[in-house]
Amino acid sequence: DEVTAIFSVLALIVNTIFGGILFGVKTFLFGLFLFAVMYIVMLMGNLLFKRESLGGGDIKLMFFVGVVLSPIAGLFSIFLASAIALPVSVFVYLKNKSRIIPFGPFLLLSAFIIFVFKIDVIEIMSLLFN
Repeated sequence: DEVTAIFSVLALIVNTIFGGILFGVKTFLFGLFLFAVMYIVMLMGNLLFKRESLGGGDIKLMFFVGVVLSPIAGLFSIFLASAIALPVSVFVYLKNKSRIIPFGPFLLLSAFIIFVFKIDVIEIMSLLFN
């Protein structure tokens, strides 16, 4: 949690210095939006599975992802993380019969892929739906 908080604050400071106060506030709101989305996903998962479905660290991590990426790219990172995690979780389940797999590394990997390769989510969606 401390690492996520430190990097979130640093990213907000950098965004404010290089983008101005308005951009800093906007990225803070993006982080809050993705935090809220992931919190709602956790609540729905807890209701559906009748047990804890996501940890608090995953929700806080999405705040950081929201500060670094746009809201649409952040939402896409959740889906990309799920797509990356699915085969890994099936493998781990078949090998160890473990049902608990941390989701945070997959969230970070997907956000990293989107950030580094500058994936334009709008362009991907237009290709998928055209």
